[in-house]
Amino acid sequence: MKILEVHDKNDRDILISDGLVILDEVEKYLDKFPSECRKNYDRNLETVSFLLVDEFYDGCSVGEYDEFNNDIFYLKESALAHELVHLASYDRERDRIAFGREFLTTEKGLVEGMTELIACEIMNKKRPDAYEFQSFVSLMLTEIDDIYIPYFKASNEEFMKLFPNRKEILSLMYSLNYYHNNCFSKDVSYNLLVHSIKNTIDALIRIELSYENNPYKLKQYREKFMDLLSSWGKTSILKEIYPGCFDYANGELKKNIKIRKRVKIEVSSK
Repeated sequence: MKILEVHDKNDRDILISDGLVILDEVEKYLDKFPSECRKNYDRNLETVSFLLVDEFYDGCSVGEYDEFNNDIFYLKESALAHELVHLASYDRERDRIAFGREFLTTEKGLVEGMTELIACEIMNKKRPDAYEFQSFVSLMLTEIDDIYIPYFKASNEEFMKLFPNRKEILSLMYSLNYYHNNCFSKDVSYNLLVHSIKNTIDALIRIELSYENNPYKLKQYREKFMDLLSSWGKTSILKEIYPGCFDYANGELKKNIKIRKRVKIEVSSK
């Protein structure tokens, strides 16, 4: 890997993607949240270096945030928003990033999905450039109020408090992390990858049902779930490799939410 150029936060006219000054877009986005959500971003931005490189060792990455040295390496400017979101969620004092605990043992898949989702929101993109399934899972979790706040505060503790049943979110993170770490490996069983997707989808459904009782909102959630599977799935690598998972998700989501609604109505009529 050869470093071609080095920039800092003052080189805003260089750090541009799709005609947008990326630092300006990130800062406008963060202004929507409480000031405490900017703490990590403002601190890290002071000393960050942006290093344009000719390639990455793995041959597929386009960007990387080195939190230990506070450097962003990038192959394309389009990767900068994602890496700046990582920077904004890194608490240097506690050595924690986003929802993760130490070493991101089981949270990596969800952290990358949420990071890519936020980068898409910042740059007004309709769908992610990477981490598609991870971003889909993260988007469905944004139905939970204030989920972005512990992300930017880098607080796993506050994140876990958002879930009435911690077992479900832990199950989701574990399954999604397995998928994240193995989805491009040729040595991993196809059935195990399918199983990890199904487990993740099931956990999403259970999480929604654990905190939402309103039948109308459950219907909206189901419709959003279906619309995203349909629109993202048309050209998705997941659709091509694991087509059965999407039919499974549709069926399970309809069945589970329908049962919950029926039980709720019966209880209310007593």
